[in-house]
Amino acid sequence: MSTQSASVQRTLQRAVLIPVIGAVIVAAVFLAIIDRLLSETERLRHTDEVIATAEQIRQLAVDMETGLRGYLLSRDRRFLGPYDQASRAFPPLLHNLEALVQDNPEQARRVRLIAADLAEWQRFADQSLRSEAAERELLVGKVLMDRIRADHEQFLAVERALSVERDQQVRATTIIAIGSTVAGVMLAAVVLTLFIRRELRGISTGYEAALAAAEQSALAKDRMLATVSHELRTPLTSILGWTTLIRSQAIDPEMAQAGLSSIEQSARLQSRLVEDLIDVSRAASGKLRIEMETIDLRTVLEAAVRTMKPAAEAKGVALTISIPEGNLTILGDAARLQQVFWNLLSNSVRFTPSGGTVELTALTADRSVVVRVRDSGAGIERDFLPYVFEPFAQQNESSKSHMGLGLGLAIARRLVELHGGTIEAASEGPGHGAEFTVRLPIPQA
Repeated sequence: MSTQSASVQRTLQRAVLIPVIGAVIVAAVFLAIIDRLLSETERLRHTDEVIATAEQIRQLAVDMETGLRGYLLSRDRRFLGPYDQASRAFPPLLHNLEALVQDNPEQARRVRLIAADLAEWQRFADQSLRSEAAERELLVGKVLMDRIRADHEQFLAVERALSVERDQQVRATTIIAIGSTVAGVMLAAVVLTLFIRRELRGISTGYEAALAAAEQSALAKDRMLATVSHELRTPLTSILGWTTLIRSQAIDPEMAQAGLSSIEQSARLQSRLVEDLIDVSRAASGKLRIEMETIDLRTVLEAAVRTMKPAAEAKGVALTISIPEGNLTILGDAARLQQVFWNLLSNSVRFTPSGGTVELTALTADRSVVVRVRDSGAGIERDFLPYVFEPFAQQNESSKSHMGLGLGLAIARRLVELHGGTIEAASEGPGHGAEFTVRLPIPQA
């Protein structure tokens, strides 16, 4: 149940985080495009400012030429007003224009050329003001001014071309910005829609699985309570029955002895059931502990077989043991390991019919002791194998006819894991017996 809840929580987190991340990415792309658009717009504005300044300089040059021509033809100083104003305005305008084209070395060179031409023309104009040959001076001045106009037109042509190019870049960037934004929003909307649908489907599936797991857990709990109550009530019924019989009637010593033996056997069985429940509870809470020491696993295996031998003989099951000569010394808890192998042997004997066999073998391989318990009993269904070590696991209803809570294998797995080992179950299916394999590490010298 907790795993399903964690899965649903992760799905919800993704459903929130991924749309936010997508929105951040789209916003970042949009801001980058807007930044580029602003940069292109600024460059276009800069070009327009250069053109406007150059146009102003050209107009001042025309005013200077007109004023000089009018004066030379009429010798009337009123015509020199525009000339004087332009002469004063030229230096700051040229300085401003030169500052504006610093990022363009070729245009900066042209500005210096225009400034030199204007300076030369102004020197000519100063000389013309003192000259008496008006017609000749007008001709020379026109040649100089034509050169200024040519340089100026070349400068303006380059700037106008830059203006057109940058205007096109602004338009293209604007189109890209709008198109990219619309496409990004649409794509993000489609992706987010598909993602949200998938995540919602995943959440729905997760909740359905969690609900199914909860129902299964509740069902398993009910079965567990029913099994526990049944298994605990069975020996209690025997104990109470014999106790009532012994106390209420005068019975012969032989029957009394049989009754006491049955009471003792039932009490031992109930004690065993309670101990198994306590061990499972400790394993679930992480409080199941073992005392590690150097032990001879051969002694542990022989003791487990010896303990289980009477029950096997009483049922008519042949119990054999095969342990090779050699060192089987490991680190472990002898009592707990004996509990492991007693549980495996008890499980095999319980599910093996009369005339069947249970075989325990041990060998060393890959710096481990490998112990196998194989029987010719009822076998295990393939679909049930993954759950065979779960507490209270029962593969079918017929298994209830056998004594036990279904805790032995669960306890065995936990104890083996605490020893750093592994335990596995294998079976060819019902009627083909089962095999349990335990691997315990051999410590290095």
